[in-house]
Amino acid sequence: MEVHPGRFDVDGEFGPLDGYTAGQTWEGWACPYFTPAVATQIATFWQQGILSATFDGATDTYTFRDPENDGGKCYRVEGEDHTYAGQTLHLYSIGHRYWCWVETA
Repeated sequence: MEVHPGRFDVDGEFGPLDGYTAGQTWEGWACPYFTPAVATQIATFWQQGILSATFDGATDTYTFRDPENDGGKCYRVEGEDHTYAGQTLHLYSIGHRYWCWVETA
């Protein structure tokens, strides 16, 4: 899927963070994709307090868990390849159709 750069945030908590978008939305919210470096930054932020976030290199998957929401269900994000300016980027769709991302610029 072809993507283009953007900046994204959730309630002023994460950023704004550099990411990519294919122009998709979910109930009016942005559906961004992030590089491995930014995905790790999000996971590190997420781990504050009782929340947990892990990365499994064998499956190329981030797992996010909030025991106070959705009965403590895990939210998993696997890496996927996208195209920008003729180059393949490996990105993670953290929060797609789950978190309320806003494209800030």
